[in-house]
Amino acid sequence: MKNLMLFFMILTITVMPIKSQYISGSAGDICPLDNNKLNYDATGFPDNCKFNWSTENGDIFVGETNHGDDLLGTIRTELEIKWNKEPSYDNSGVGYYPYGKVEVITTGCTKVDQGGNTIPAPENDGKYASLKLAITSVKDYEMSDIRVNGSPKFNGEEINFTNNNNNVTVSIYITERILYYPEGTFHWGGSVEATDFKWTLPAGWTAIGHGTSSSFVAGPDITLVQPCWGISHGTTGDFKVALLNPEECVDGSGNWQKGKEFVLKLQKDAPYVTSVSSSISTIQWGATVTFTLTANTNRTVPDMLYVWQLPDGFYKAGTSQTGEIPTSSKTLNVTTYGCNTTEQIQVKVQGCTSSGGGQSLYTSTNLKFADPYLVGPNLVCAGGEKFEIKNYGAGTTINWTYSSNLEQGYGGTNFIGLKAKTNGGTGWVKAILTNGCGSKTLNYNNFYVGTQKPGPITFQMDAPPHRFTASIDGAPTANSYNWYVDYVAHSWHTDVIICQRRPPYCGNGYFVQVESINQCGTSDKRNRTAVEPPCSKKINISPNPASDFIEISFENKIEIITDDSISNQEAQIITSPDIYNVSITNLCGVKIYETKESGNVFTIPTSNIKNGIYILVISNNEMKTQELISIEH
Repeated sequence: MKNLMLFFMILTITVMPIKSQYISGSAGDICPLDNNKLNYDATGFPDNCKFNWSTENGDIFVGETNHGDDLLGTIRTELEIKWNKEPSYDNSGVGYYPYGKVEVITTGCTKVDQGGNTIPAPENDGKYASLKLAITSVKDYEMSDIRVNGSPKFNGEEINFTNNNNNVTVSIYITERILYYPEGTFHWGGSVEATDFKWTLPAGWTAIGHGTSSSFVAGPDITLVQPCWGISHGTTGDFKVALLNPEECVDGSGNWQKGKEFVLKLQKDAPYVTSVSSSISTIQWGATVTFTLTANTNRTVPDMLYVWQLPDGFYKAGTSQTGEIPTSSKTLNVTTYGCNTTEQIQVKVQGCTSSGGGQSLYTSTNLKFADPYLVGPNLVCAGGEKFEIKNYGAGTTINWTYSSNLEQGYGGTNFIGLKAKTNGGTGWVKAILTNGCGSKTLNYNNFYVGTQKPGPITFQMDAPPHRFTASIDGAPTANSYNWYVDYVAHSWHTDVIICQRRPPYCGNGYFVQVESINQCGTSDKRNRTAVEPPCSKKINISPNPASDFIEISFENKIEIITDDSISNQEAQIITSPDIYNVSITNLCGVKIYETKESGNVFTIPTSNIKNGIYILVISNNEMKTQELISIEH
């Protein structure tokens, strides 16, 4: 019985159907940009289940609807996938194809029980299958380096090429050409070697065996022919190469898909003019000069030609040639008559003459044109000073004129000596130059003539207290001053003095004189007399009678007379403020208001004082005064 039972169990297990889940569909290499949607089926899964589909590097389609990288809770056992993702690559010296992956898992499975009811079938949930395949894309594949004439060069690098009369060949070889399939795909980690590359050349460059084409498909090594670009320098353009898809996958335009372009920036490192030197640094106006220019270059090549550009007024020495002048020598003798004010003579070089040549950029000279100018002193005294013209050519005539406070003392070819005829003020000199270039007028203005009398004297009383300050605007060119107070010399020699006043500090007069000293001598004196305010100050009270306030003001003026240039006048002086004790008393002598005030004008409030007659008392250290005031509201 036991053996029979064991047999029955083995037999049962043997005859039960075994379901194996898998995903059927395209499992080989997938070209990502052929715009095809491929069918995939979930095969061998339990009935009455829903399915969660997901992808890596692909989009799920149901009809024309794109569900992105997942479709969840669907009853669909088949769908379409477009493998159009372009993942990044490991570019650390090894190239890899990306992979695509589709997965499906059951969920929400049900079954029918013996009573015909639909119930959950959790034993069928979680059934899983996946499919991994190679996406044979090279869109982002980047070569780490290439070899140029045997030397490694890296993406974005600049390469300099020296040009000469013979075309130069450049050998380029690509070392990195192997791409590996992803593990777990149809190829199980195999590899493929790229044999085709898209080459793009800068303008003028060609490749041996490819005619004049600037863009072509070739193997991993080519030989470039460098063009003759003459002596120009700078960039020739970008050289580019990209790996083509070994699986012959196409892009959206029907061309073979290619990897990221590897770019080299090819530079023209050819001879050019670095600077131009001259045997002279300055050309004077109206002067006939012959000088030598030398073109300095970074290098020379055979058959190099120098092309000079002379502006109007400059000629190849011994000829009438101007404008563009080619020479085989790096030097050129030039003649000018000093009439052209340009500072630029240009030169460039030309090379590859045997094959058509080309020219570098122009480089300019550093010549300086010197315009004539007039120099002279800042001060002219009776002994005379020299005025001289600089930078003019031989054969120039000069006509001089000058202001009426000057007179000529001596003269020469390009200079004149002038001396002060009268003292004070400023002068001017004019020179008119005439030669084969035309005429020029030179002016020299606003210099000083002779001694310079100081400006008017101003006074400040009580600045500091019990003293006065006398000052002037400084006389131009003066280096010192002499002051006199009441005909006595003062010890100060600046443009301001401070003097002690005499007690009682009122009613006194002071006669002040000043003279300036410059290298021409001592000027005439400037005079002024000042009289202090009277010892008793006149007080003005307004209004009187008063209601809300009274204003008190003092007449505090200084009379300034005996000025040598200004008529007698009165001038308001500037004083340090006086401090006054101010009080108001009634007729019985009782104080009803008291304060301290400063200045020559101030206001006393009276709105709180009753109607009546009062005594206003004002005093300080020098004076005391009383006035009757009337208050009427």
